[in-house]
Amino acid sequence: MKIIFDYNRTLFNPDSGDVFPGVFRLLKTLAPKHELFLITLDKPERKSSAAITEMAPFFKDVVFVERKTVSVFQTIVGQDKNVLIIGDRLEDEIRIGIKLGLPTIHVRGKTSTSLKRFFPRKQRPTHTVPSIDAVLEIIETYEK
Repeated sequence: MKIIFDYNRTLFNPDSGDVFPGVFRLLKTLAPKHELFLITLDKPERKSSAAITEMAPFFKDVVFVERKTVSVFQTIVGQDKNVLIIGDRLEDEIRIGIKLGLPTIHVRGKTSTSLKRFFPRKQRPTHTVPSIDAVLEIIETYEK
């Protein structure tokens, strides 16, 4: 399975300047079994980020983009429909995953928008978790 991770506020906490607890444990568990991709905005501080450099070996590709678009994600997805998208932004990576008909895991963060207020049921993420620590249990259900 391909798993596409968002970087900022999903794996990396810009408030503390470090990855969230449990991220490396998660990546070490998933990398041997899955094709992992990291997608992030093309910002100078991210290209030189020690956190991205440390995480990069776990990913098949680290993709820096000007803007997250359906076509950017479609390039990674290709013809494969066994893909999972994980992110914190309902308006970006989660909405794109839904448009592509893929399962999504929304990692709730402090910038999260209310699901009920802004998103009709058909546009809601497949799963919502409070932190990155809860992601592995959901991924395991897709491995069966």
